[in-house]
Amino acid sequence: MKHLLLFTFILISGCSFFYSCDTTGQPDDLLADPPTITDILISPSTAVFTQEEHGFKDTTLTFTIEATLEYLQESHTPMYALTNRSSGETVAEDVLSQLENSNIYSTEIHIETSTTSFEEYTVSVFAIGKDGRGNYGQTVIKIDGFSNYPPKIIETSSPEEIIRPAPGEADKLALFTAKVTDRDGQGTIKGVFIRVINLASGEVTGSPFLMSDDGSTNEDETANDFVFTWSQTVPPNEEDPDRDFDIEFFAIDKGDLISDTVRTTFRIRGN
Repeated sequence: MKHLLLFTFILISGCSFFYSCDTTGQPDDLLADPPTITDILISPSTAVFTQEEHGFKDTTLTFTIEATLEYLQESHTPMYALTNRSSGETVAEDVLSQLENSNIYSTEIHIETSTTSFEEYTVSVFAIGKDGRGNYGQTVIKIDGFSNYPPKIIETSSPEEIIRPAPGEADKLALFTAKVTDRDGQGTIKGVFIRVINLASGEVTGSPFLMSDDGSTNEDETANDFVFTWSQTVPPNEEDPDRDFDIEFFAIDKGDLISDTVRTTFRIRGN
């Protein structure tokens, strides 16, 4: 069972997201407790594909939502929305039907996918009256496919040599980038890494380092362009100015397939 996040609120406007401004029927009892979602069960909450069992194919998955609700009045119609967490797109929304003689409301969700897809969806369940009072809960559906192809590093850039700044000067910046692609889809790339090996003392502490593609961290210029960046400052150092490194780039996809390693060298010299 998935844990859910619950939110209680009062809408200021007269119309909620799912409701029109129809004012017919009896108004809600404002002294009564607002509708409350106490539990959401998604079955199954995760779908896992393997190449051996499922092969390569398109398929439709069926998930069942069961939401437990309290304090419903006549005007309350529980509904759900299914949102792709990657794109933010709402791909389905509809009402929930009450199971006979219970406070459980249910429906089925059908998701078209493939056995090589990796997707996450947010399921939001709403219980809101026409007076705007109510709450909603959220949980997650995960689809874990398998990889057909490993990611591929198609281009890297790194400095061959950096001369240390003189004492009193500002640190210099060493910038490393790797451009990565994946035939299964760019969204299947889980991470791109750089391994830094000091030829005198071995792999440096913290290596391999996760490279960034968010447009800010590690001096990355553009978010989500699949050019991953890692940076390191080079300070003055009169006692140990010269250092030589092996540099290794590699990528991992969501199916845990690993790219070929791209290797280069990097050296720091004293001023």
